[in-house]
Amino acid sequence: MNVIKKREAFTLIELLVSIAIIAVLVSLLLPAVQQAREAARMTACKNNLKQLALGVIQYTELHQAFPRAFHVENAGGSNRQLWSWSAKILPFIEQGALYEKINIEDDWRTAENLPSAKTRIELLQCPSAPQNAITSSSAAVPGCHDAAETNYAAIVGPERLPTGSPYFWSTSGVWHDGGGVRTNQLTDGLTSTLLIGEADRTADHPDYPECAGLEGWNWAYICRVSVGYGINHPQQHPSDPHVFAYHRGGAQFAFVDGHVSFINENIDQSLLDALATRAGGEVIGEY
Repeated sequence: MNVIKKREAFTLIELLVSIAIIAVLVSLLLPAVQQAREAARMTACKNNLKQLALGVIQYTELHQAFPRAFHVENAGGSNRQLWSWSAKILPFIEQGALYEKINIEDDWRTAENLPSAKTRIELLQCPSAPQNAITSSSAAVPGCHDAAETNYAAIVGPERLPTGSPYFWSTSGVWHDGGGVRTNQLTDGLTSTLLIGEADRTADHPDYPECAGLEGWNWAYICRVSVGYGINHPQQHPSDPHVFAYHRGGAQFAFVDGHVSFINENIDQSLLDALATRAGGEVIGEY
């Protein structure tokens, strides 16, 4: 007579051991997956900066000078806030259709221009950063949703923003609020002069608590920062234009010649300042 033996099921101990082994494997693999994803995001961010730098280069070749970083006209007390450098290069970053919709010679806050200023541009979104919002940018526009955010800003130099009204900022970098800086004035060299960097506002304005969380830089009007505040340091005031990135350990920068490099947040401040000047005559060491 044949005896059929019944197969015994897993014991509770065997099941728990199996679960524990799977959990250990997942915990070992998860950091590697996260690192791979961040590496992909950093590559995409690098490509964004590269495209923006090439757009600035094409603009400069056409107009024989860099655009203004920031442009306000106060003639007769008008306080006309004109479009930023990001808007000026729209035709060179495959945003010609958007450029055709705006009146580049008029205030970005007009009824004609405001809808375009609220347009999110994918190229201006760092994949590692939170989703760009429609930010609070001007008290003249009702509410807290004035213009679309950007994660990339012009590097104006090492100077900190002067106290008082920051309408005009005279700096030693490539960008100048007065405009007109030419390539032949960059005697420090195109390969060692910063052009564009990563940026975000990380502090809310105390005077506008109703707009908390919507204090980012916007591409239409104000997107310029200084390396004088270091890299990824806490923002003391929402108006402090500091370099800030969502990559661990530093931020990415585009240089005037178009190449993009990651710079460690612990870089010597004097070296970082030297990289931001156009004609300082500094000797640039390793970074």
